[in-house]
Amino acid sequence: MAESETASQQALDIRRKLAETNPAAYLHEVAQALNERGVLYKDTQRLTEAESAFREALDIYRNLAEANPSVYGPDVTLTLNNLAAL
Repeated sequence: MAESETASQQALDIRRKLAETNPAAYLHEVAQALNERGVLYKDTQRLTEAESAFREALDIYRNLAEANPSVYGPDVTLTLNNLAAL
């Protein structure tokens, strides 16, 4: 599990750096990595950290969905479901 968390953090860090220079191309990947990290935290019973990751992902997806609801609306729904499952 520790290796999964390390890899997850590295992926998130890389995606955040890419999104700094090109948010249109990479911001949704930041949200995806946060959602995956939230699932990892949920699976390891770190519910406060899971909630934080899901909420950050949800904020990103909601902002993206304002401009393109047909593409990002399903991601908003998925993240809301992940929060509800906590």
